[in-house]
Amino acid sequence: MPDRPRDAVLAHLSQYFAPARVRDSFYQLNANVTAYFRYSKEHLGNEYFFGVVKRHIEEFQPNSTSVLFICGESENVLVLPVTTLASMYDGVDPSPDGQWKGVIAAKDDKWVFRISHKGQYDITLFLNRYDLLLGSLGLVSSIPVPTFLGARNRPLTVQPGRSERLDQGASLPERLLNATKDFRHPRQLEQTVQQALTALGLESQALGRAGETDVLITRPFRAIVECKSSGAKAIHQLNFARIKRHMAEQRAKHVAVIGTSFARAVARDAQAEHVALIEARAFARLLTLAEEFPPTAGELLPLFSGAGLIEDAWVDRWWQMCSGLRARTADVLKVLDGLDFTPRKIDEVRGRLAISQPAFDGDGLESALKLLASPLLEVVSLVDGGYGLNLSPETARRRLVGLLTGLAPIQN
Repeated sequence: MPDRPRDAVLAHLSQYFAPARVRDSFYQLNANVTAYFRYSKEHLGNEYFFGVVKRHIEEFQPNSTSVLFICGESENVLVLPVTTLASMYDGVDPSPDGQWKGVIAAKDDKWVFRISHKGQYDITLFLNRYDLLLGSLGLVSSIPVPTFLGARNRPLTVQPGRSERLDQGASLPERLLNATKDFRHPRQLEQTVQQALTALGLESQALGRAGETDVLITRPFRAIVECKSSGAKAIHQLNFARIKRHMAEQRAKHVAVIGTSFARAVARDAQAEHVALIEARAFARLLTLAEEFPPTAGELLPLFSGAGLIEDAWVDRWWQMCSGLRARTADVLKVLDGLDFTPRKIDEVRGRLAISQPAFDGDGLESALKLLASPLLEVVSLVDGGYGLNLSPETARRRLVGLLTGLAPIQN
């Protein structure tokens, strides 16, 4: 089996165990836990072919051994305790070479284990469940049971996922938070992220096909977004080589990964690899605030071109900047108090404002006057270098407020 996927899994396990190779693909994680690694590359139709040597398993303690089926990449690991696997193969004889043969397929957001002459099992609940390795120690509250789906030629009935049932009527930020936790339906997160990017004014495509990135931002900048749903509190492992390959394939300059939250070690690696890690809570909060004050593409670019962890602090900084912009926009209305129908030079307008609006910051006065005199607003005229109102101050103020508040229904 290729070293890289297994090495990546072993590196992850090394945070909790001290893996030691004992024979072939068996690793002793500690005195009571054994891992049996099986690997398959991806075949046509998102299928992975495996063989488990029954005799080898019997040489170890079944209750303390789990088989780790690595499906193409280290991010797709099905962790099945041997006792669970044996129950699935109950009544099935091994092949002439002593192996239990099986096919794992990614199908309709589910992971299915197909056994010849018996049928199919839904094993989605075992995806990346490294905690099941501790089942023999009594540290796992409950071990999932594979769902028997019937014979191979029987059509599969896919029940609505948890997030699909709960998300009816939920807001986009709520659906995003739910989807990041629904590891059984990864495409739900991909679709929700794509909808979120559209809501932020970015053009994007949800790809999500095997071997491709999840979401591609195409305009006004090009970036890929990897979507990581997980039942755990934090994501402890990312395949940065795969992410960089996706960037090259899509000719993208920037990359971000969206997930529940990220372990510190992963955040440090992302900083070194110049990959942005966007925590779901921060992204959901950005979506909520964007409904009130939409960000520009230039303001969003650092979200995808940054390196390391993107947390609430990033959103706080953006919102503070927006508050400053809104304050300057409010200053535009204050400028009207320094004007009348008589064209006046900027210094004279500044002096009048110093009396009527002592708190006014005059640094942006010239920009505000040019905006008010623009063809878009036309509440001020520029005559021989002097600025004068086209309307009374109160009428001009009502026109500006009417223009600003009327933009939303026009855009919709």
